[in-house]
Amino acid sequence: MTKPVGIPRLSDRQIRYYLYRIYRLLESDEVNFTIARMKRVIKSGRKQRLAGLSSNEEPQGLNIWLSPDHDILPSLIHECLHLLYWHKEENWVASMERRITKRISEVQMRKLLLLLAEQIQLSKQVPYEPIDANNSASVECPLNKKFPI
Repeated sequence: MTKPVGIPRLSDRQIRYYLYRIYRLLESDEVNFTIARMKRVIKSGRKQRLAGLSSNEEPQGLNIWLSPDHDILPSLIHECLHLLYWHKEENWVASMERRITKRISEVQMRKLLLLLAEQIQLSKQVPYEPIDANNSASVECPLNKKFPI
């Protein structure tokens, strides 16, 4: 019997690399973090609340909104990956978020949450305003100048 072929497991070194990039993003003053309940959206024919949202749109700047109705840590990892790897598709980001979340240590969790708490205190609490997907142009994320891939 053969093992099912799936996505290879991330090594400890890879997890440290992705977390290092997320730590640098959280330590920078480039992104505003807001904790807010998200509006319901229709996804796959069902109404769901968003767990988080990231935006690099010009008028609002770089923002991450996290919903207290969902797990904050996986949502934080997910939205940071969206900003850092803006050119990757949702499936890749969701897969990486799950793989990192499964293997993250308690010390790494604590560091992420402490950095998030510091950033929330410093951030301007930008209200969540849905972005019109029809009018938003595909632009290069300004973070990649400071956080190269």
